[in-house]
Amino acid sequence: VAQASLLLEIFEKHPAGLLFLSPTGTILLASKAAVRMLLGRTATDSQELSSAALEKKTFVDLLPSSHKAAAEEFLRQIAAQPENAPELVFWTDTEPARCLVAVGVNLADDPAIGAFVVTLRDITEHAVSRATLESQKHFLEAVIAAARDAIVAIDHQGRVTLWSRAAERLFGYAQEEALGRDAHSLLAFPKDFAAYQQAFPRFAKTGKGRAIGRTLKLVARRKSGAPVPVELSLAAFRSPEGQWEAVAVIRDISERKRADLLLSRHNQMLGRLYEVSQDLVHERTITAMATDTVRACVEIVGADVAWLGEAKEDGSVELLAQWPLDHPYPSLISVRWDETPLGGGPTGRAIRTKEVQVVDDLSTHEATSPWMLYLRQAKLRSSAAIPLVSGTRVFGALNLYSKKRGFFDEANLQNLGMFANLAAAALENARISQELRKQLAFQTALREIDTAILGSLDLRVVLRVLLDEVTTQLSFDAADVFLLDPESQTLELAASRGFISPPKGLHLRLAETDAGRAVLDRMVVAIEDLNSSKAGARAEFFAREHIVSLACAPLISRGQVVGVLEVFARKKKPIDQDLVALLEALAYQAAIAVENARLFANLQKATSEVSSAYDATIEGWSRAMDFRDRETEGHTLRVTGLTVEVARRLGLPEKDIVHVRRGALLHDMGKLAVPDSILLKPGKLTEEEWEVMRQHPSYAYEMLSHIAYLRPALDIPHCHHERWDGTGYPRGLKGEEIPLAARIFAVADVWDALTNDRPYRPAWSREQALAYIKEQAGRQFDPQVVQAFLKVLEERGHGNSLPGPPTS
Repeated sequence: VAQASLLLEIFEKHPAGLLFLSPTGTILLASKAAVRMLLGRTATDSQELSSAALEKKTFVDLLPSSHKAAAEEFLRQIAAQPENAPELVFWTDTEPARCLVAVGVNLADDPAIGAFVVTLRDITEHAVSRATLESQKHFLEAVIAAARDAIVAIDHQGRVTLWSRAAERLFGYAQEEALGRDAHSLLAFPKDFAAYQQAFPRFAKTGKGRAIGRTLKLVARRKSGAPVPVELSLAAFRSPEGQWEAVAVIRDISERKRADLLLSRHNQMLGRLYEVSQDLVHERTITAMATDTVRACVEIVGADVAWLGEAKEDGSVELLAQWPLDHPYPSLISVRWDETPLGGGPTGRAIRTKEVQVVDDLSTHEATSPWMLYLRQAKLRSSAAIPLVSGTRVFGALNLYSKKRGFFDEANLQNLGMFANLAAAALENARISQELRKQLAFQTALREIDTAILGSLDLRVVLRVLLDEVTTQLSFDAADVFLLDPESQTLELAASRGFISPPKGLHLRLAETDAGRAVLDRMVVAIEDLNSSKAGARAEFFAREHIVSLACAPLISRGQVVGVLEVFARKKKPIDQDLVALLEALAYQAAIAVENARLFANLQKATSEVSSAYDATIEGWSRAMDFRDRETEGHTLRVTGLTVEVARRLGLPEKDIVHVRRGALLHDMGKLAVPDSILLKPGKLTEEEWEVMRQHPSYAYEMLSHIAYLRPALDIPHCHHERWDGTGYPRGLKGEEIPLAARIFAVADVWDALTNDRPYRPAWSREQALAYIKEQAGRQFDPQVVQAFLKVLEERGHGNSLPGPPTS
């Protein structure tokens, strides 16, 4: 009994589910674990978990309908094969469903048991994992089969273990050809074998390598031996046996390479075309810009011939430039853009419609029939006509030709379109600029001549500017100006420019030359071609100078002819009404300059005479002062000369030095108002007398300030007794409040007074006077003026032996 109880307890507590079945499959006894597995974990009370919950039920009844047939077969195998232990794997209908494995043993013949024994084991987690793995396996197989990139796996010996369909397409090997082969010998070129053999052992040992975990671009080998650029991504993993293996994703980048190369070429082309378009802005002429444009189309785009035409108002297309320069085709053809047969070609349509016209095969294009003979001779097979549109205006068309059919593809046309837009803007701006340049040259010439007239009354300067403007701005090779001598009625050369052998001292008679005819007729005389006209008296000169065209414009001022302007060109130059009007305007400016110069010369002469009279009067006043005060005789002229020298040393301009000289000569003019009893008193003056004497600078200002031309000279008469330290008179000015002219004069005045005899004392020695001047620098005198004064004395050659009083 005890043993039976123990067995029953083991039966109930065994973790595996145990069932005792009759040979017909009826459940005789079930362990709690079996009840829980078959009925689910929802059974919690003791009754539900007892054997009674399953008794009298058949094993087949407890299984889902999908497994009943398998369950019946399972029971038959138990009965038929007692020595074996058949298995049955099934899923329960419980919530949650469980995956169970049943193992049956036939013990019906055992008198102690007399039944089938079925052991149940829960393998749900294992089944789920296995199902997941199977699902993932199928998923990966589908991904690998569908992947556009090749997927290849190798084992630890470098042998191919996986070869996708994409790998078959990429490399040309069927799966059965690749599996088991050495991957490197299959896909790499011989030159790469050594590097592989060196690197692979390290990978096989450590799972590491230069390519692991990276994406590399390299060249692989197809079955045919052809190279193929690929992008390789390689990852390492351990096999179940612990060996390092690798899987590679290999992408064919041939198309990308081709696209990158094509894009690079087009970008380079576009970059170079852009550089050329930027250079166009700096070109001077339309022809030069057009030449650069067509040259770029040949050298950068790769066209065989290119030419650029300008659309004219009469419907014609004028050839501006071509490249190569010596190619015959552009100069042989005649093209229009109007509704005429010659305007029906690609160029004419491009200009009319403002749309690009591409002909992939010129030999079959009807619109090119007028030029077919020349096209065949040049072996040109395709073309593109690109309109040059700027704003709403079509400048013309850029025409390109190739010896290849279909050369002008979309990428080429896109680059050419952008280039053509930039070129069109530059060319149109150049055209407008060229139209304005004539007007600008005219205005510039007039402005420069006006500036010269206003800035200088020297006739030579004005005429030089006039001739510079005529030859530079108006593109003449040479020019000259003759002035009319009214007495001899001859023209005398005043200025010339641009001649091979400049004429000198040339005189022309009015009746013998074109210049004379312009003077006599008072109108412009123009000859566009001297070769077909009589050159008159100067035929030899014109031949020597290679003159072909000339124009003569009379210089008329206030109704009087004062000379003539001549312009010359060494190539035939059209002389239209605009140019005639321009020459008349320039001649008028030149006439004004001549008249102003003559008036200024007369005025200068009169002014010089008046100025000389003024200076003579001032000097007369100065001598009168010296006559009145015999004690200071000669003092004024000496101190004036010394003051002027110091002023120049300090950099005063000559126009100011004129007033400095006048002020120095009149420095004691105010003493005319001082009574003789005080001025000529031999003895010492009283304080009241000194007060009168100190007023003479103010008297000088009052006497001279009413004379306009002497007002700029009043600084010295009014302020020459002021002191640097502010203790002078009459106003007590200090430092730079004192006018510079007065500061200069003060030093010269004291120096002359000290180094000359006076009734009340003898002259000081030069050394004493020098020491005093230096001592008073910063007190009585401006220190900088003192330094300049000493430099002047040194330049006179006296050094410290300063000039003293004159000796008889």
